[in-house]
Order: sequence, then C-alpha cells, then structure tokens
Amino acid sequence: MDMSKTIYDSRLDGRVKHKSDGWYKGLSGNLKDENSNTLEVFAYFLPTCGLHNIIRTHAPDTLGDWAMITGPASFRWGGTWLGAYKDTENPEAVLQIIEWLTTNEGFLEKWAKDTGDIVIRTDIVDKIKAQYHEPFLAGQNHYAMFADIAKNINGKLAQGTDHVIEALFKEAVNDYAEGRKPRTQALDDFRARVREELGLR
Repeated sequence: MDMSKTIYDSRLDGRVKHKSDGWYKGLSGNLKDENSNTLEVFAYFLPTCGLHNIIRTHAPDTLGDWAMITGPASFRWGGTWLGAYKDTENPEAVLQIIEWLTTNEGFLEKWAKDTGDIVIRTDIVDKIKAQYHEPFLAGQNHYAMFADIAKNINGKLAQGTDHVIEALFKEAVNDYAEGRKPRTQALDDFRARVREELGLR
C-alpha cells in the first residue's frame, strides 16, 4: 500500500490505468500526458503470459527492446485449467484429450518452447530451460528465470476465495494511494468487506 501511495504521489504511474488505451500506448512508446508530453514507462509488472499476450500483441514493433527481471515476490495467478462438460457423450475421449494435453512429453515440450509457458512436468522444464532464448527479449533466457521463480511458489496457499479478496484489496490500495481514504480506514474497510463477502463473523 505504501509503495502504491509513493508511486501515485510522485506521479510515477503516469495516471494510466491497467488495460486502458494509455496503458497499451505505453508499451510502444506512444503514451502522452494531459499536456501532450511523451511519458516513458519504466516497467510493467506482468504474469508469465504478459510477454506473449500483452507486449507482443500490443507492441509488435518493439521486438528486442525488452528485458525481464525477477519481481519482488514470487506469485501465481491461477494457471491454466482444463475441464470437461459433465454430460459429455464421450467421456473416454475427453479423458484421453486431457491426459494428452497435460502429460504428453512431445506436446508439452513443443508448447513450452513455442509459448514460454512453464508446464506441469518439471523434467521438461529442466530439459529446455538452459537452452531457451526469447527474441522479443533480445535473446534473454527468461524461461530459466521463470523456472527458478516457480520453485518459490507455494500452491497450497491458494484457495477459492483468493480472487474476491484480491479484488477487495486492490480497491483498498487504490482508495489509499489516490487519497480517498487514510491508510487505517482503507485497511479497516477492506477487512470488513472481506468478512461481509465471505460470510465471516
């Protein structure tokens, strides 16, 4: 919360909201302030899919201009999930497809190389991490970094209420950083809303 407040008060956020037109313009160096002055973005905090789904998609002409560093804390944001319709007419085929997509060595190796995703099989991650390179990051091997970061993530901490709590905390951080509430009130209101949303006493 304090870091967000510092960033906001120092105008280091460029007054740009996530997923806004301005947020994407910053990726390609076309971001302007209210006086039409060019703003330079120092960094983006993104999940592993951010390179391929955000930067490449919205700033294809910046190939080679980027690099990745490890953030202040390891985290996970849901991962990729596969499911089957409960009334499917062919559950055996669905099972075979899911098993193949999640365990087949050849598929997972190709997927990891093509997308940069960390896959579920650590033997495949270990096999390719030393030789990986990403042209969009000027040849940097970000895959090896992701593999090391993944070791510090404790999946046992994940629970079904995470997204609710995360959304409420984001509101509290914004209320404090942008001056709508003092820090103590923002935290108290956050705790109260979590109790209300989750039916806690």
